[in-house]
Amino acid sequence: MTPVEKGLRFENNVLKLLKECGIEAWRTNQANPDDPEQYKAGFDGGVDIIGRYTVKGKIYKDFVFYIQCKCQNKDLTKSAISEVYAGMHARNATGAGSIPVVIASGSATTETLQFAKGLGVELILDREIELLSHARAIRKIEYSNYGVLMKVMLYHYTKDRSLLEGLPDTFTSLSNKSIKQSVIEQTEIDIEAIQSEWDSISMQESKLQQKRQKALDKTKVVMLRNLQLSDFSRNSHEKHKKNDTPTINMDSG
Repeated sequence: MTPVEKGLRFENNVLKLLKECGIEAWRTNQANPDDPEQYKAGFDGGVDIIGRYTVKGKIYKDFVFYIQCKCQNKDLTKSAISEVYAGMHARNATGAGSIPVVIASGSATTETLQFAKGLGVELILDREIELLSHARAIRKIEYSNYGVLMKVMLYHYTKDRSLLEGLPDTFTSLSNKSIKQSVIEQTEIDIEAIQSEWDSISMQESKLQQKRQKALDKTKVVMLRNLQLSDFSRNSHEKHKKNDTPTINMDSG
């Protein structure tokens, strides 16, 4: 299989994964909502796939992912990051919901990771792909500082609503309420949720403190018992020695 064929197969697998996770997605070298007249057919400009995802709630969150795919065994280079970043901006995608992403089969150096972070490019590499497979298998995952697309895909497998609640606001497709009022309402909901979490933590800490006190009390009892046994053993030994001491009778005659 040629490198081009491997790359194409990887793109199709990524496309399948996105759709499986409820993301509307298409390849840029085919007719698509971004290019219905196929003016750019065969030219991706650093973007292989475009995906759309909407979170419905008090505040709608609309995201468009501009994705470059890299099927390679070596570390990801900075050029792939620059290309997808430039490709997204070439499409005049500068809104809060526009997310540049590189999905690669390999890993990346610390320098490359920092470069991507500086440009706001999300990276889904071999480690993240493994996490997705793990989430698909057990239907849960530990919460961490994942990127936007990663959170969306993990939510599909785990149904953990906190993953979606942790996504940034995009302030698009809002109801007739003002943005300010919607933000206030959402903030109040978030504060209540946070307070609930802190209350739960406090309750758990209180129970833990009670368990600590019980363990300490038991430890004191055991230590006191050992001291008592030690005293009893020493006293018994001294009494035994005293009883074993011979008595000398003095004969006066």
